[in-house]
Amino acid sequence: MTASPEGRSDVVVIGAGVVGLCTARLLAEAGAEVTVLEAHTVGDGASGRGPGQVLAALVEHPYRVVHALGEADAAELYEAAAQGAALLDRWGLLQRGGGWWVALDDREPDQVTRSATALQQLGRQASVVDAEGVRATLGLSRSGPALHVPSEGTVQPLSALGTLCDGARGAGAELREHWPVTHVHDTSDGLVVRGPHGGVHCEVAVYAAGSGVCAIDDFFVEKVVPVREQAWSSLHQVATPAGAALRAGYGYTWWRSEPEGLSVGGCRWATPHLEVGETDPVVVAAVQDRLAAFAHRLAPDALQIGHRAWIEAHTCDNLPIVGPLPGNPRRVAAVGTCGNDWGLGPALARSVADGLMGSDVSVAPWRLAATRFL
Repeated sequence: MTASPEGRSDVVVIGAGVVGLCTARLLAEAGAEVTVLEAHTVGDGASGRGPGQVLAALVEHPYRVVHALGEADAAELYEAAAQGAALLDRWGLLQRGGGWWVALDDREPDQVTRSATALQQLGRQASVVDAEGVRATLGLSRSGPALHVPSEGTVQPLSALGTLCDGARGAGAELREHWPVTHVHDTSDGLVVRGPHGGVHCEVAVYAAGSGVCAIDDFFVEKVVPVREQAWSSLHQVATPAGAALRAGYGYTWWRSEPEGLSVGGCRWATPHLEVGETDPVVVAAVQDRLAAFAHRLAPDALQIGHRAWIEAHTCDNLPIVGPLPGNPRRVAAVGTCGNDWGLGPALARSVADGLMGSDVSVAPWRLAATRFL
């Protein structure tokens, strides 16, 4: 059932990226009246412009995640991501071609080995592929060994977002594009989500607007941080396993070979501030030069035909934020996937939907709760 003409809905989801659309679909399928408000168009942000990789958890070597969180909390995080990926599987969006984290310098092979061990201790499948095997499988002219994670994979971002839109609408959710939100305020019987086009009354507002949440609610200021990401494109083809999530150099560079050509992204380290704090999605020459250099390792004759930039939502502690805001349970966070939109986004969505519909199941670890900032 869609929102009424008077602008009322059970839940307003702010943002139509992977998190927002998954949340809307799950809530609508459970019987809630849902309105999704998107400031631009579907696919215009990180979910549509990024590589569409579905990683097992954070964009960080797994052994570091375990070291930082502890084994129990890391296990919960990886399980949450696995259940989120299962949603994409159920909806026919995920191609599991495995994840490859390729070492490029002499310091990284030890981290590859430690990460494989860490994942195995968490009960996750992982192995180390030697340099010769990496070169033969991925077509690299030179490389070190790689961490191989069979559960990882990819989606086709724009196609997947379109499917999520169709699924949400088919379940009864309403989607309004070009509908920016400026603020949310409390009323005696709920909330009003307001923007230049008016207001929508609701019981609950779900913040899934990436770094844009900082302009909507003061809670997120200094907790959610915009980070600019870039990609370089060529018509050149590189033979890689179908559906493989490919990363190199501590995970800071990714690449993907599509029917239309090769895309390479990352290399934020080429700028002194790592592109942190940037809100304008424009390309920077220093990053593009590094991306081109990496692309030429894959395909020496590749010629650039395009580039793109987008803004990701990172957080001050590199963990997503999910759940009711402290002191205001009607405002619910589902934001800060830190570059792993498709890997962690569905897990955040499922946790929010389960919580709002009264399910006892919650896939989000307590470490991700908004209340951790109290």
